[in-house]
Amino acid sequence: MSLLTNDTAELSMCAFSDDTLGTASEFDAYSTTFHTQCKAEQETVRILNYGSSQAEVFDYVFHGTPGYHRYEAESGTCQVGWRSGWSTRGLGQAAHVARLTEPLARLDSHVRHAFVLLSFGSVDIEWNLSYKRDVLKQDVDTAAFIEEMICALESTVDKIVAQSKLLIERGGPEVHIVLGFPYIPLPLSDNYLQVFDAKYGGGSYRVISHDERCKLWHKFCDSSQQRIIAKHPDVQVVDIRQEFKEQGFAAFMRSPTDEEDHHPDLAKTQHAVAAKVRALRFSTYDGSTVGMEPSLWPHQVMYEHKRRRFPAENDSSIK
Repeated sequence: MSLLTNDTAELSMCAFSDDTLGTASEFDAYSTTFHTQCKAEQETVRILNYGSSQAEVFDYVFHGTPGYHRYEAESGTCQVGWRSGWSTRGLGQAAHVARLTEPLARLDSHVRHAFVLLSFGSVDIEWNLSYKRDVLKQDVDTAAFIEEMICALESTVDKIVAQSKLLIERGGPEVHIVLGFPYIPLPLSDNYLQVFDAKYGGGSYRVISHDERCKLWHKFCDSSQQRIIAKHPDVQVVDIRQEFKEQGFAAFMRSPTDEEDHHPDLAKTQHAVAAKVRALRFSTYDGSTVGMEPSLWPHQVMYEHKRRRFPAENDSSIK
């Protein structure tokens, strides 16, 4: 099920076990049945996922969820979905404000609840800051850098909240916002970007230390949550940093025999993220509560990651 209410007695019979394994054809057959049986839910719920490529884990978490908005590269500039290299500090660009708010205004009239997932921050801390130091030779004030990130994310939430109020006034859906922090920066080899650049492009420069990346990430996560929730108490959080701390990086990283990557193994992290998602409950205007029910990628290995870059004229991977 993609929507849970406080009146739900049990999970839908079309739920797909998180641990189920099978062939792609078996899952396709299941998915067709699932989408048919859950059509009513699909029509009343939408889940919109935004962020850098770390937000791809929600494609896994909601892989079989009908109301999850699927990314379609050919559908126009204001498309829902995560993007490679999406900088937090670039969120105030007009094109991105439109990308984050206009899809809400275009939702069908029968949609009752729209969940907006925002997972940002990794690009700025891991790549933009490294680029500033190593290539531009800037002496970056990291406190001001993190503050700029927090202000940008806070302003984005402000804009989505404002849009949601307009929708309610017009009889539209209730909008529920979730901040996503689905990982902790991973340890990387010293020549990681040299190897990555040789295969995929994007530039080669020295990445700041793992210790500093983690410290800045925690500062951003803690401070942004505190400030945004103080301002908008209805905003909720999916944060699996504690799981990383308790289980260790190795539990969420790819096999040592796989190609090194700055993304965790999303087939592994999806389970920790899904557990947090299932625990969320949002108050509604009729006095009830609603939540989301994941339907996970049913395999133990990831599918191929495909980068999603913005057009060159609208590149948000600002340095």
